[in-house]
Amino acid sequence: MAQPNKKPNSFSKGMMSDIDANALPPDSYKEAVGGRLITRDDNSFVLKNAQGNTLLDSIELNSYEFFINNFDSQLASFAQSLNGTNASYQGFTVRLYGTDPSFSYEATYFKYDESVFNGLSYPDSNPNVWLTFAIYKLLSNPDVQEKVNIFVFSNNIFHPQTPLEINVIDKTSQSTSLQIKAHIKYTDNNLEAQTSVQTYEPTFSFNNNSHKYKIVGVASFSDYSVLLTRYSEDKCALWKVTLNNDGTLNQREVIAHADLGFLENVSLRVEVSEENEHFHRIYWTDGIQPLRTINLKEEFLYYTNLVADDLNVFKESKLLAPVVQDIIGGGNVSCGAHSYCYRLVTTDGKTSRVSNITNPINIVKTVPNTSYHETLGGSLSTNSSNAVSIRIDDIDNSYGTIQLIDITYTSAEGAITANIISESQITSSSFNYTHNGNETKVSISIGELLRSHVVSISVTYQ
Repeated sequence: MAQPNKKPNSFSKGMMSDIDANALPPDSYKEAVGGRLITRDDNSFVLKNAQGNTLLDSIELNSYEFFINNFDSQLASFAQSLNGTNASYQGFTVRLYGTDPSFSYEATYFKYDESVFNGLSYPDSNPNVWLTFAIYKLLSNPDVQEKVNIFVFSNNIFHPQTPLEINVIDKTSQSTSLQIKAHIKYTDNNLEAQTSVQTYEPTFSFNNNSHKYKIVGVASFSDYSVLLTRYSEDKCALWKVTLNNDGTLNQREVIAHADLGFLENVSLRVEVSEENEHFHRIYWTDGIQPLRTINLKEEFLYYTNLVADDLNVFKESKLLAPVVQDIIGGGNVSCGAHSYCYRLVTTDGKTSRVSNITNPINIVKTVPNTSYHETLGGSLSTNSSNAVSIRIDDIDNSYGTIQLIDITYTSAEGAITANIISESQITSSSFNYTHNGNETKVSISIGELLRSHVVSISVTYQ
């Protein structure tokens, strides 16, 4: 049997990665992943990155680690030392200070403060949350942001018995310290059981650590680059790096320090979406775990208690069809056949697929309970006198908002138009809405509406 003639690709003009792919000249390529060279004698060689002559920078994270354990037992012991009982936490004050007396900043958060802080809503129920909010308030000071990064780790920040780890990363040469004061209320048995208020400093273990991180991926934006690095699977860091014109390091800082799920000795394929000043998004895959994404412009608290599965592009959800409860009078929904569905949106802009769609319902011009022989229809451009009551159950609370979609049938052949008629915050596992026809509509494409499943592409590296 004759052997097929081999005709290897020829790229005599080399790699051109700085121009649009559609404008590439013949005999050139934009990039190579898992590339291989084959000589005329059929010798095969694998392309690998070569180590340069100069070490630009070691990706090393120096941090002060504060481990706070047993909030409740510490509180009981302190109250007992004062001959007190029935002690409870009221809030925390966090103070950051340095060797220079002018370097001193503090912030306080009490449990009766608003539970919605900078648009982020959390249960206001335990010391971990209050202390985290106090740290967040401290970091909202621009002067503090210039001097340190602070990241909070916890397996479950909402459980008061879960240890809280606070990492302070200096951006300046000045050594800094963190002081935490707990505000408590207790029954003072020395004062005939009167209620007293006191402050104390919780004890915590302290480590001054230096960890070297391994680069597993790189993303380039218009004026900076991002290094995706790993120390362990649950301790990963995103670094913002800027370079001088001569290639030397200008600035390096940690954007996020969280559980990003990067695997040991596994490189990432990274893509960038620089949408606007509020959304600088990176997508990555390692060919093993799900496709994931993160927005680099979120507030500090977004990265607190973050776990890798929160970043999956395609989130699993049952997405049951809405339930049409009733057609009621008093609305202006257009006459004709309507169906309803919805999709869910995360706080950083990721959307679920569209839910299952209801069976069509017929909206007539006359009000409900009209005798059948007096019921009047109307053209698609005619407003009825009716509204539609809708209920959605089993909503995934890991999403932030729900978009309700009205599908209007425009022909007997099944042509449709689809519009988002409501976008509301998710506050529980169920959602009730009345479609009255007076809503502001946002069109949604038919292709996006009818995409019934998501295909996840796996990339394998040689």
